[in-house]
Amino acid sequence: MYPSLFAFCTGVLLVHFSPSPFAALAIFVAICFFVCVYCGLFSARFRRRLQGALKQLLTVFLLALFGVSYASWEVASHQNMRVAESESGEHKFVSGYLCSIPVNHDFGVRVTLCTDRGRYLLSLSGDAPRPESGMCWQGTVKLKAPRSSFNPWSGSYERYLFAERIVGFAYAKSLERFDCSLSQHMLSLVTEQRWKLKRYLDSQLSGLDQSGVVIALVLGHRAEISAHQSEVLKLSGTQHLMAISGLHVGIVCWLVYFMLQKAGIRYFVFPAVALVGLAYIAMVGFSPSAQRAYVMMLCAMALLSGKVPGGAWSAYLLALVLVLGIDPLAPLNPGFWFSFVAVFWLILIYRMLLKGRSYGLLKSMIILQCLLTLGLMPIQTHFAMHSSVFSLPANLVAIPWVSVVVLPLSLLSVLVSALLPVMASIGFDVVDTVLNFLFAFLAIGLEFGLGVGAAANSAREQLDQILYGVSYSALLLFLLIMGRLRLLWLAAGLLLLIFLLVLNTRFGGISSVSSVEQFAVLDVGQGLSLVAQQDEQLWIYDTGPSYAKYSSAKTVLLSYLREYAGLVRKTYLVVSHGDADHAGDAKWLATKLQPRVALLGEPERTEMPKEQRVRPCMLGQRLNTGALLMSVLWPAANPTLEQARGNARSCVVRFTLFGYRFLVMGDLEGEYERAFIRHYAQLGKLDELRSEVLIAGHHGAKAATRISLLKHVKPSYVIFSSGYGNRFQHPSAEAVGRAKRFGAEVHNTADTGALIFKVKQVSVGGDTRLELERSRNQSDVYWLAR
Repeated sequence: MYPSLFAFCTGVLLVHFSPSPFAALAIFVAICFFVCVYCGLFSARFRRRLQGALKQLLTVFLLALFGVSYASWEVASHQNMRVAESESGEHKFVSGYLCSIPVNHDFGVRVTLCTDRGRYLLSLSGDAPRPESGMCWQGTVKLKAPRSSFNPWSGSYERYLFAERIVGFAYAKSLERFDCSLSQHMLSLVTEQRWKLKRYLDSQLSGLDQSGVVIALVLGHRAEISAHQSEVLKLSGTQHLMAISGLHVGIVCWLVYFMLQKAGIRYFVFPAVALVGLAYIAMVGFSPSAQRAYVMMLCAMALLSGKVPGGAWSAYLLALVLVLGIDPLAPLNPGFWFSFVAVFWLILIYRMLLKGRSYGLLKSMIILQCLLTLGLMPIQTHFAMHSSVFSLPANLVAIPWVSVVVLPLSLLSVLVSALLPVMASIGFDVVDTVLNFLFAFLAIGLEFGLGVGAAANSAREQLDQILYGVSYSALLLFLLIMGRLRLLWLAAGLLLLIFLLVLNTRFGGISSVSSVEQFAVLDVGQGLSLVAQQDEQLWIYDTGPSYAKYSSAKTVLLSYLREYAGLVRKTYLVVSHGDADHAGDAKWLATKLQPRVALLGEPERTEMPKEQRVRPCMLGQRLNTGALLMSVLWPAANPTLEQARGNARSCVVRFTLFGYRFLVMGDLEGEYERAFIRHYAQLGKLDELRSEVLIAGHHGAKAATRISLLKHVKPSYVIFSSGYGNRFQHPSAEAVGRAKRFGAEVHNTADTGALIFKVKQVSVGGDTRLELERSRNQSDVYWLAR
């Protein structure tokens, strides 16, 4: 039974990994090896069991093939449902029911609309009538394909959209209610009740510092968590506590199980726990993580009640089969891997270390958390999640704090609020105080553990890399030692090694490069961020946009530095001007990296740390760092220009990497772009503008990248950095047309994702060529919108 179930799960997972033929072959050989061990082919009774083993092997192969076919069919079905790029901008009539709690923002309301086609992320503009219940709605919407920025070294929003089965974005000015079918009406009632509870909690928690955290724990609605709280949770590695996971569902179910056992009710324990768990995951909106946790909890309860033969591993494998059978897209969600890998280690650690031994509660928790942290580290690294040396003590404190005190008290306060509002108010106050202490501990620990400055960050990153590096060998060593070198554990170790090797790929994305001589145009949506790198020198030009809960500097740019810039010792920063799409979180980045110099196009609009060495960006500044040369070409000393603001003050820079020139125009456009050309014409130095690569000004605006610029730069490549379907319609058709008329190869990050220019040596004599990697085009992952 075990090999058959394992084969089905392996088949489903193979679709998501998109492995190389070698990896697929290795996995198949591992399955066969596992079957051989299970069937005893290496024992003295080889011949007698050969026929049965071959049948088992055929069954394994067929079930693996079924798993691949089933997952592939599900993937293809959702791909066909998604809004195609050709449909973007079209107006279509849609009807459905609201299946999430609406979120207010500056421009209106965001909510998920479930229709016959699939789920839309719906935005209602500021003057639209506010939905007041979870009833059904219909109207004409403007469609947009489910695309977002793509950088292969960081997490992708598109993968999340695919896993959540979002078929596209929709925008509307108004919608109207209609009488939907009974099934849709019943499903909409779940959203309606959640919304009513959300508004009730808003009134009860008004004025409390941790109201957003309490709402996230009770309802699974994390939109109310502040940006500061999100940052603390992320950096401390405790953000998983705010997702409705196995911890939350387990606490609810085990509380019911414990109370029924104490009351002497034993015959209806399993159905009662199942009903209460179902009601709880309905309250949190049937999120995929809650459904997954619910299935795992039911399997655990069935094991305890004797309904699952074979022990803990049987229940574990049954839960894996059920989760993948219900949702074959579940492996796209990081929570899937954290859940099953964590439970895998919990079972293994308990059976090999804790079972039959009396270590004491505190010592057992420390052993458990240390080994779990080690075991989950590869998963964190793979999904580009933050992990640090402080994550271990943070989780040691936060997990019992939330599971034993915060969550039970929050749920109890909600239950008694209707009958005893005074007691509920006291309970919420206690929860708020407890959470304040927890966040204070996490904040202090982060400041002490992470430190500030380049030296502290460098030391911490190196320590994290050392921990990550030893994790693979430590996991396998643990298996071998505790398994006493039995053949079955050798097979398990082999499977785990192959699993880790496959997991270390980025789902078909571009792998890390060994060369550090490169120029990268990051995909930060409607913004700009570039990195020029050569050996130990690294220049950052602009940090991209920053919004309420999103920062390209903290996600895309920092992930890039961790992926490619591990050996960098000399960092420099250029912020072209003070606009938010170019200077988002520039102060935070300067605090973290402490660059040697920060050149600012608008020092008065760009806030920097007091200790940061800052220089105004002025024509003539040059810095040669080996094979990488940075030259400032604009702005010139001009009284009129010094009084200008915004795009006119853009710092125009040229990077020269092994003789290849990259001209970066910032947001320069219009009359100031013409003044830039006239300045070099008057000096008779127009030839100095010639560059192989031109990063077009102002994201390809109509008034930028004029013919007068192109004819002197004569670029081989023209790059536009813009967001997909942006409201400014950048890059303009005129700018793109002008670049193409000059014979340049034109690329837009909205279409290509991140762009990486690399200098490659083509001959022994030192001849080189410039190669371009287009991350979206060169990635074969199925969840990317094409």
